[in-house]
Amino acid sequence: MDDKRLCCCIPDQNNLDNRCKNLAVYTIYSLSNPSPDNYTESCAEHLEQMLDDSTNFEIVRIVQ
Repeated sequence: MDDKRLCCCIPDQNNLDNRCKNLAVYTIYSLSNPSPDNYTESCAEHLEQMLDDSTNFEIVRIVQ
């Protein structure tokens, strides 16, 4: 089993077979609703798409 962390579900969160296959390199935490479970992971290519202008985020690089 591959234990590498993949990117978020871009482009389609409902179709995991068609999701981005890039390795996740960032963990994005929402600061407007802080919680250890309130995060998503993203590859570098899709990082900007994961951010929302109305919220503050903390972005942490994943060490692999």
